[in-house]
Parts: sequence; C-alpha cells; structure tokens
Amino acid sequence: MFDTNRLWCAKLPALTRLFPDAKVICCVRDVNWIMDSIECLFRRNAFEPSGMFGYESGGTVFSRIGSVASSDGLVG
Repeated sequence: MFDTNRLWCAKLPALTRLFPDAKVICCVRDVNWIMDSIECLFRRNAFEPSGMFGYESGGTVFSRIGSVASSDGLVG
C-alpha cells in the first residue's frame, strides 16, 4: 500500500493487530526538497494561486515558504 497522506500513522495500531509480523517501510523526503516542490507547483500555476501555499499579492518565495512552514501551514 502506498499512501502519501500523514494519516497513515493512525492506521498502524490496526495493522499491527491484523498483521503482527508485518513490516512498514516509510520513505521520507528532505524538507528542503518538499519546499522546493511546493514552490515549483506555485510557479507552474502562477495565474491560479492556491490559498494552500499562503498566496499574498506581492509575496515572495520567502514569504510563501514561511507561510507553508508555519505551525498552521502545509508542512509545519
């Protein structure tokens, strides 16, 4: 099973009970590369900015990344 959502962690107790000998492989990316991917998505959709990326008129890459990395942001 491949799952890119963080909610997969909540399923681990159930999986452990169903499959006690199962192994879980968790592949993670460096946070810097995640931020770079988010900025690439933003730039690719420059005419339809998403609120998910903390769009502000006149914002910079630094303000967007700061917003995404904040405690209530996408990554933070």
